[in-house]
Amino acid sequence: MKTLEDRFWNKVDKRSVDECWYWNGYRDKFGHGQIGLGRRNEGLIYTHRLSYELHNEVKIDANLCVCHKCDIPYCVNPKHLFLGSKKDNSNDMVSKGRHTYGEKQPNSKLKEVDVINIRKMYSYGGYSQADISKIYGVTRTLIGLIINKKRWGHV
Repeated sequence: MKTLEDRFWNKVDKRSVDECWYWNGYRDKFGHGQIGLGRRNEGLIYTHRLSYELHNEVKIDANLCVCHKCDIPYCVNPKHLFLGSKKDNSNDMVSKGRHTYGEKQPNSKLKEVDVINIRKMYSYGGYSQADISKIYGVTRTLIGLIINKKRWGHV
């Protein structure tokens, strides 16, 4: 049986040192490459984590993330990878505008036009937050957050 490192390199499209190195094996639904650790019951590892570990000769703590500077989830070039906490990873995503918010969020019950109407109803229409929450089928707390622009602040 080939080593994990050998199996890893067999699926990497290695380019110049500054370009992305693409993982050409299995990718999960978010585009992150994965490879089996060995036998079936040993589990999988993300290929960007494995690349970081191989190139830096370290074993990464499970609480740390390997983040992508390039934002290509299947890139395994160690120059494009950096260690961070889950919060660091989330902040990186938000700072680069890759997060979903507002009506882009798949579970959103409201649309931007609803938010505009909610603010008008409260400011000029004499509706209470409780009344508005019943009309739109959301919590009164959410209505308060929308009115105070702590949610849907981009609208």
